[in-house]
Amino acid sequence: ADIEGIQVPGMATMTKLMAYADDFAVYLKNIQEWLYLQETFAHFGAISNAKLNVDKMVAFPMGQSSPEMENYFKSINIEWHDATAPLPQRYLGYPVISAKHQLAAYYKRLARTIKAALKSTLRGNSQ
Repeated sequence: ADIEGIQVPGMATMTKLMAYADDFAVYLKNIQEWLYLQETFAHFGAISNAKLNVDKMVAFPMGQSSPEMENYFKSINIEWHDATAPLPQRYLGYPVISAKHQLAAYYKRLARTIKAALKSTLRGNSQ
């Protein structure tokens, strides 16, 4: 078993993992790839004493949602985030949007943040 990854337009090779500092995203196609990843991290953890923080893990589909994967990840207490969630998932501060209502909610929150910053800036300049 191995992790197949996803094809990113313009890239010659498949993308399996993206990482920044201690955050990473792994592109899995099925539960078998998750089991392979778990086994790999178990070996790595045995050597390095590093552990995955399952409490911070979030699984989300890149495209069509999979009831099988949703049920599996929920059964092992990993949060599942898909198009039915009211807000987009965030990765490294960026929204991962999987539905139009999530995009609308993101823009609404962004507009409020900008308005608050403008009010604060304008108040600071008028004093």
